[in-house]
Amino acid sequence: MIVPELSSAPAPMLPSWRRRLAVFAPPVVVVLFLGAMLYSLWQRQQSTRTVQDTYTRIAYLHQVRTRLVDAETGQRGYLITGDERYLAPFFDAERDVAGLLASLERAHAGNPLRLAGVRELDSLVARRFALMALPISALRSGGLDAARAQLIAGRGREAMTELRQTIAEVEAVELRQLTAERRAEDLAGLLVLALLLAGSTLVLLTATYTNRQFRLHSEALEAHNAQEQELNARLQEQALELEMQASELQAANDELSEQQAHVEAMAAELEASNEELQMTIAQLEDRTDAAESANHAKAQFLASMSHELRTPLNAIGGYVDLLELGVHGQVTDAQRVDLERIRHNSRHLLSLINDILNFAKVQSGRLEMASADVPVPALLAETESAVRPLVDAKQITFIREEPPAIMVRGDHDRIRQILLNLLSNAVKFTDRGGAIYLGSRNRGNDVCIEVRDSGVGIPAELQQAIFDPFVQAQRGAGGSLSDGVGLGLSISRELAHAMGGDITVQSAPGQGATFTLTLPVGSTVSAEARLPELSP
Repeated sequence: MIVPELSSAPAPMLPSWRRRLAVFAPPVVVVLFLGAMLYSLWQRQQSTRTVQDTYTRIAYLHQVRTRLVDAETGQRGYLITGDERYLAPFFDAERDVAGLLASLERAHAGNPLRLAGVRELDSLVARRFALMALPISALRSGGLDAARAQLIAGRGREAMTELRQTIAEVEAVELRQLTAERRAEDLAGLLVLALLLAGSTLVLLTATYTNRQFRLHSEALEAHNAQEQELNARLQEQALELEMQASELQAANDELSEQQAHVEAMAAELEASNEELQMTIAQLEDRTDAAESANHAKAQFLASMSHELRTPLNAIGGYVDLLELGVHGQVTDAQRVDLERIRHNSRHLLSLINDILNFAKVQSGRLEMASADVPVPALLAETESAVRPLVDAKQITFIREEPPAIMVRGDHDRIRQILLNLLSNAVKFTDRGGAIYLGSRNRGNDVCIEVRDSGVGIPAELQQAIFDPFVQAQRGAGGSLSDGVGLGLSISRELAHAMGGDITVQSAPGQGATFTLTLPVGSTVSAEARLPELSP
């Protein structure tokens, strides 16, 4: 019998390009991933620093506006009482405003356009302080008549109006930049997360591919070894070739061990990167806590300053009452008109301070809130009585729908405060001859109290912003900003949230506005009531 000659197949080998890919691909991927991650983290830090700088400049603008009001208060206190102590706030405000504007100029040193706006603001502020100093000098040199002549000239009001508009324009530019910078910060954060996910996925895929290639190669070597063992049992002459293949297999195993070591090193590097990322997240959380603490301190400062400002305002009112009673001599009709203007402005300023105080209390969580069942019919009647003088003075039609016997759950005084603010805004933005409606209806487990007017309306892009602090709407297209500091709606919504409710708005330019106060229903509810359609 002739036995055919059997030959052994060569041992399987990985292509050279696959071996190089398996060796060098994992560390290259890790290095690229770490570089991209570090660059993204650096970009996010830069965005965060830019956002913080913009917040600082906006705070400077707020302080400039506040210190100007302090200067006016000190000037008027001195002109009314003649007491030199009232000039201290005036001179302090003048010094502080100069420092704030200098800080703004330094902040915009690299931006010629912004720097020009700040310098224009500086010029207007200097002019305003010069005009406020004229009545003071006139009182010192020529007495009360000379000071009154300076006040009657009215140049200070025009300068203050222009100054407020300029501050508002500069602040609007900063707010637009803040929005863009916060968007960039968010995008940087998303980029970091995307790089983390993409890098981890890529490393995992690379490791999986490498392991698969070595596993397939190992299986091929095992099959070949089995074949060689079978051939060795039949043909002893092929023993040398089998030994050579065994040596090659050992070399492949050594190479596999080296690759395993590389994989373990990459895993260690990934773990170190993860720990560094966790430390960065902890630092960001610490910075967030610090920012919240600073915001709380700001609210406490506003509450303290608002409380301190009430004392001189009450003193102004007291002096006006004494002058009207003729304590210092007979008062002429023209003087009574001036005294009434002083009383009106002091009350207006006291109202603004009260808004700031309430806002500070809400922000600091010190606002006490009662909870009881409040009858809606009596509440609406009481609110109508309070706002009726404003409505009649402007010759506006006021319609109050007689509500059913509905009870709401909340604080009576806070609900009344919200409704008075909504109705006052409706009167303010409704032209003479317009109409205002007040009514309520039941909606499931809630009670909706609606204030609807036929005024100028609110653009869609401002319908959410008007509830933010220090945001004011305009009186129609091209109109001026309304009186106040822009806290009424913000405070009202915070109060509604504290009572488990909310305030929403529906409006369009030229078609009036409807503000809806939603509160939890009380113990007694009747059928649903609806408001009529409002003609513009």
